[in-house]
Amino acid sequence: MDLPQTLPPIATVLASLTHQALPGGMADGVDYLTITKSQIDFLNSDKVPKTPEGAISHRVEQLQLWSDFVYMVPPVLGYYGVLTKTRSYLVDAYVQCRLYRQYLRDGSTGLWRHVLLGTRVDGVPNDPGFWSTGNGWAAAGMLRVYATIKNSEFAGSMKNEMNDLKTWVEEVHIAMYSHLLPVAVRYPHVTETTCRIGLVERFTNYADQSPTSARNFYDASSTALMAGTVFRYMVEMRDKKYKYMDRAQTAWDTLFATNSTNLDNGDKLHRPEGQAFVVMLTLLGETGKR
Repeated sequence: MDLPQTLPPIATVLASLTHQALPGGMADGVDYLTITKSQIDFLNSDKVPKTPEGAISHRVEQLQLWSDFVYMVPPVLGYYGVLTKTRSYLVDAYVQCRLYRQYLRDGSTGLWRHVLLGTRVDGVPNDPGFWSTGNGWAAAGMLRVYATIKNSEFAGSMKNEMNDLKTWVEEVHIAMYSHLLPVAVRYPHVTETTCRIGLVERFTNYADQSPTSARNFYDASSTALMAGTVFRYMVEMRDKKYKYMDRAQTAWDTLFATNSTNLDNGDKLHRPEGQAFVVMLTLLGETGKR
């Protein structure tokens, strides 16, 4: 059959679960799982570069590992394994997380690098910096895989894998929250001329760098995403007293404060990615605090 090329793998998995029509008006009845399988087969084919250990490249043109990948591919492998009752796909999801951690996690800081291996199209070296959002991608992806395994029929035989994923998420939290910066702000109170001083906490675009350094700024997107992973951790581990709960709550308070526009970076852009992180934070925060 001719397979549509417009949907990413995660969309086809969700379509299979919800029986939604494809873009362009295609009717239900499409075999979404077959479409998903074709995407996974492509990732596993020789057309996509891989490291000697088997880490799948984030890009097709050349071998590159991006922290973003951990949220994009391993969860799909896990979902597909559950839907088809095939344990090997859940194992593959875990292995991709393990291999990406092996390459991208810095042993000294505990932070994940953004992009390693290969070069940019213009020949400029890739981005080995500790991009805050990339660390959020990694934690969120590993939590998604953890939750999928935990709620699958294979949970009993994959306890070691689940424990690894739990530990690796904690590593990201430990590393990232050591770089969360408190900043004094003025909150409007009663009248325009009467204010109170408070502290907000947010990450910079690159966690280990000053907000005044090149390509750096206070970043609402990564602050929301990381806080969301803390609340998700609390839900999955049933840990209401997780040590980073207060930091996540402070991030919540910061983002939803009346002066939260102060978090915008210089270009004042509102990116769909960042807005999605806030939606995720809202849902996870409400669930995690129950």
